[in-house]
Amino acid sequence: MKKSLFIWLLGIALFAGALFIGTLPASAASFAGNMMGGRGMYAGMSFVQSQTDRSTIESALLKGDYEAWKTAMQSGNQKAVSAITQEQFSAMAKRVQDMQAKRLAVDTAIKNKDYDAWKNAVGTQSPMTQKITASNFNRFVQMQELLQQAQVIGQELGVGPGIGMAGPMHFGFGR
Repeated sequence: MKKSLFIWLLGIALFAGALFIGTLPASAASFAGNMMGGRGMYAGMSFVQSQTDRSTIESALLKGDYEAWKTAMQSGNQKAVSAITQEQFSAMAKRVQDMQAKRLAVDTAIKNKDYDAWKNAVGTQSPMTQKITASNFNRFVQMQELLQQAQVIGQELGVGPGIGMAGPMHFGFGR
């Protein structure tokens, strides 16, 4: 009785182990895909590819250059290239250009320490406007200046911002 129970439990354990091991390649592939954005524009690209091609892709978007974008994307995600038309690309490029213009307006307002310009640039729907007020805006500007100084120091030390799991501003920590 004990021997048959042992054999039965051993069989279940082996089956469960084989099932678990069989799922590892799929889990690893899924994890790698999710680390690169899963189903987004960079889906299917390896980390190295995305680092190499990302600046080319972003440059093409900022210039509205569909052919340069297609060429840069060819090395990574054929589905995205074939699925996005010139018209869709133009809309996507306009959104990227608008975001860059908004970021420039925000940065300029911070640099000029102009709360009203900052509030206008971030927009009324930004949750930041609930936290940053005219009375604490100078402290916010100070925080931004310190973040820029931290970036410079990180670059000097060779531990500049990476794309770790904790985000791009963690200077090698949280990866």
